[in-house]
Formats: sequence, C-alpha cells, structure tokens
Amino acid sequence: RFIRGKQVVVWMFDDESGVRRVKGNTDGPVNCTDYTKANGGLPINHVNDAFEDTQARLWAMTSSGITIIDAQGKARTIAKGIFFRRGIQIGKQMLALTNTGLVYAFDENGRELRRIPIAADVNNIKMVSASFQWHGCWMIMTNNQTIMVNPKQGTAAATEQYHVRSGAVMEGLTNDDNYFVSNSTGILYVFPAQGDMRLLNLMQGVKSTVERFRRYNIKKGADGQYYIASYGNGLFVYDIQNDRLQHYSATSPWAIVGN
Repeated sequence: RFIRGKQVVVWMFDDESGVRRVKGNTDGPVNCTDYTKANGGLPINHVNDAFEDTQARLWAMTSSGITIIDAQGKARTIAKGIFFRRGIQIGKQMLALTNTGLVYAFDENGRELRRIPIAADVNNIKMVSASFQWHGCWMIMTNNQTIMVNPKQGTAAATEQYHVRSGAVMEGLTNDDNYFVSNSTGILYVFPAQGDMRLLNLMQGVKSTVERFRRYNIKKGADGQYYIASYGNGLFVYDIQNDRLQHYSATSPWAIVGN
C-alpha cells in the first residue's frame, strides 16, 4: 500500500517488507529510504496500517509497536511490543487500535494520553474493512459490526445505526471530509461532513462479484458535485449540499454513457 504524503514524499508499506520512503527533488533524482527490522528502522517488518499526520510524519502501526518517522526521515518506536492493527489522527490526538480491543491515544509527540477499551465483542474487529474520521469520531468497520470511537468522551462502542457490513471506503477522494462507503449490497452509504448518514440505492438488487467489489469510481468535480461511475448502471451525479441525485444511463433519452 502507499500514501501520497506531504513534502513530495510517497510512503510505501506492507506486512512483509516494512516501510519505504520515496522523496522527490526539484532537480530530478529520487531518494529512497527503507525502514526494516534488519536496519533498525522498525521493530518488525509487519506493518498493518500507517498514516501521515499534519506535520508530515508517518505513524506506522506494526505488530510490535508504533514507529514514527519524521519529515527528515528519522525513526523512533513507541509502545514497543504491542500489536497495533489500525491508526488515525483526529485533531491533535493520534489513535491506535490494538488486536486486544484497546484504543491507545497519543499526543503529537507520541506521549500516551489514555487507553480506551472497546465496549463490544473484540473478536469481531480482527478484519477491519474501513477506517475513517467522521464528526470527530473514528469509524472502524468490520464484517459484523462498526465501532465508533469518540476521543473527546473517551468512549468506544459498537453502533448499529451506522453499521455497514464489510464496508469499504471509496478511494480517490483525498483531502475530502465527505466519505462514501460501499459493500456487496449495491447501496452507497454517504457520511457527509455536515448532517447524518445517507443511503443512495444505485444498484438495486445487484450483488457484487470479487472483481467488482470496488463497485463505484467516484470523483469530485470542480463544481463541487460528485461523479459516480457504476459497474452496470451508468453514471450518477450527486449534489451533496442539496442531497440531489441525477442518473445517466444507456437507456436515457439523451444517453451520454453506456452502462
């Protein structure tokens, strides 16, 4: 996996090879730096997740601690020996989910602030399908439940109201506070920056296949509207401010696309 970071940096990581930092330069050459257990950059090569914070530092969630790599490329590891599955930044706090059902909260310098136990069946959070920030909370989606972590209140519990079974966040919408989540039902769940969750039933009664799990391709236009390309039901244009949806298909009187 990779993250397009700040300061012309691309971060690459996986569960076998550790982390690679690729930094471009104005004069052309590209510098690559690897962080592995062998060279002392990581406590273990198994990196489960990573995110870049507002200060261009990478927080790598490994199976044996969290490694923080700063903007200059210097690495250090905190919470050594703990298996971390996912991580996210919310405000000035860095949150990290363990495999035992605890959420660690750190400040921007990596100092532990608190540990938040999840009030749910932790056996159901081994496979996280989606992770994003919504209304100041960390949404963690799995096959069987969705966990809502509120760092201000120090709570973490399952929520039926916002559960999307095996939900996956649609990619390609960087620096966007509106999140689109899809699963095999064909329904597109919208988590807007303002207001409550919305449901767009764009593919009624259609089940996904393995190769089409990422059912929609979504791009935000210069006009602020979202253009949603589907696999089998044409193009949708969604005005999120006014919650209005337009549909263009091959059967439209003035068809502009095939399905």
